[in-house]
Amino acid sequence: MTPLAVIATVLGYIAVLFVVAWLSGRRADNAGFFTGNRSTPWYMAAFAMIGAAISGVTFISVPGSVAVDSFSYMQMVAGFTVGQLVVAFLLIPTFYRLRVVSLYEYLDGRFGILSHHTGAWFFFVSKMLGAALRVYVVCAVMQLLVFSHYGLPFWLNALVTMLFVWLYTHIRGCFSSTTPPPTAISGRCSLRASCC
Repeated sequence: MTPLAVIATVLGYIAVLFVVAWLSGRRADNAGFFTGNRSTPWYMAAFAMIGAAISGVTFISVPGSVAVDSFSYMQMVAGFTVGQLVVAFLLIPTFYRLRVVSLYEYLDGRFGILSHHTGAWFFFVSKMLGAALRVYVVCAVMQLLVFSHYGLPFWLNALVTMLFVWLYTHIRGCFSSTTPPPTAISGRCSLRASCC
């Protein structure tokens, strides 16, 4: 692909993502984001959660991992599958039944405030590192495919990427994850992943 084709593809995808985010996020609020207004069926919440865990990095890193490690990657796929099934069919229905919003609320009620805070900190650190890695991978790929071709520095690439993240967040794109239309659930990319 030429750099112009990459730019056109990326901008087209981002435009679709922004439209979906605007349409689904304009009626959303904080309570709806965290609880789905208690109207989303548990299986849709599980589907949205699993979809949100998949990012563009998955599509970039998996083929390379399989090429290097052959099919030993299948062990990780099997582990992810079991973990996602446990979340979808055990945790999400339990959270709905107990009317808790997060795992940390469940930990607090079951084991106390220390487990709540410990779990929250592990989650926070892992999400920050994961988001930073996803943004870096997006920037590295865009640098290779577009920015280097035009002689533009990496810092400008990172600035443009973060501008898109800020715009996506500003138009309430993060709130679109609780909206059931398939485009809102499956339309994930690094912008969405680094935003939420």
